Amino acid sequence: MYVGAVGDLRERAWYLWLAFAVLPLSILIHAMAPFEPTFKAQNLAIVFSLVGFALVVILWIPYKSGRRAPRTVGIFLMLIVAAWGLQVAISANDGYFFNHTTYLVPLLSMLLYFKFPEKRDLSIAGQIMGFSLVFILGITLMLGGHLGIPNGFETPESGDTTRIPFITDLLGIDARWGGPFGSVNISSAAGSLLVMLGFFYYRWVKGTFISAGILTLILGQARTSTLALLFALLILIFWSSPFLKLKFRNAIRWIVFLSALALSGLYVAVVDPTFNYRTPTWDFYWGLIQSSPLIGLGHSGVDTAVIQINETVLPGPIFSHGHSIYIDGFARYGILWLLITLGVFILAFYITWIGRNGTYKSTGLAMVTLIFLAGSTETVFSWAYATIYLLALVFTVGLLSDDMRSTKSIPEYLN
Repeated sequence: MYVGAVGDLRERAWYLWLAFAVLPLSILIHAMAPFEPTFKAQNLAIVFSLVGFALVVILWIPYKSGRRAPRTVGIFLMLIVAAWGLQVAISANDGYFFNHTTYLVPLLSMLLYFKFPEKRDLSIAGQIMGFSLVFILGITLMLGGHLGIPNGFETPESGDTTRIPFITDLLGIDARWGGPFGSVNISSAAGSLLVMLGFFYYRWVKGTFISAGILTLILGQARTSTLALLFALLILIFWSSPFLKLKFRNAIRWIVFLSALALSGLYVAVVDPTFNYRTPTWDFYWGLIQSSPLIGLGHSGVDTAVIQINETVLPGPIFSHGHSIYIDGFARYGILWLLITLGVFILAFYITWIGRNGTYKSTGLAMVTLIFLAGSTETVFSWAYATIYLLALVFTVGLLSDDMRSTKSIPEYLN
């Protein structure tokens, strides 16, 4: 039995599975005790993550079946580490402090680079992440307000009304749900991620992920996450194998996507012209960007400017973040950070575009689309920390990279 266990540790990527469980579970632990120091002034979630990744490294050592990451995946990981390094360096120079889990980004990237797992192990890791998300969402929904678990209906953004009338009529819910994330926008984005993750699998796993994700979206009611998911689903459908058999597929794609964009714009213009105060926030942050486009203003510069502008009379508040990964990061860290970040997504799109006819079809392309769009209207992730969105990108790129064929050039793939 001992020999068999050792052999399994050498052949299967246990380190990856543990990493994909530790990071989602730490979200719930942080929600339960966000400001209570447990060890050397670090809260329980930080200690849990660091101890968990110490075990990840221990499990990585005997793993022998992994190979060096494919070239494109290696570049993808290097770009993530570059974005992380630049963001952390600029923030540290600005006097902004991080917790110790920031080091998990380069650590995980290094482990993956030198011992990249097989596709079967990546698939299991995705399931582990998905079920971990289902667990923390379910626990928060069922036990919120008890046993130290926060009530997801009492977040600062929950409000006292819902955007979907039947929720109040049928369920008696009169507030939006932030889950264990403390934000309805981030919770809804996690629901969208869970829905898209379900399309990588079959039968009951697929049904569980999609059902839990849709429920999270309904309870959180964030429009931007729903729109991002709808566009990702369009990608999933219009580059699927059945659709590729249609004669006028390109014309249909153009008509549907342009119609979707027009309807989205019309909805914003008629229902909420400020896009829930995003447009004035984006205008303000664009002004900050123009004042220091090369190196950014850092956290102190942006925070000071936001405080000063909010002390004046405005039709609505300017948010403390740019309500967009790209706008907010550009203002704080400069154009080099933005270019590296866009490089991460360009490479992810390239890998999943080439692999769209392989095992996972257009699902990978749709997942990258979802994460990119979710970050365009909400600061749902940061390169400073290993988030579920970073895991989802690594998972997707890793699965689709094996379907790449280096014999063709990019223009040939686009035909």
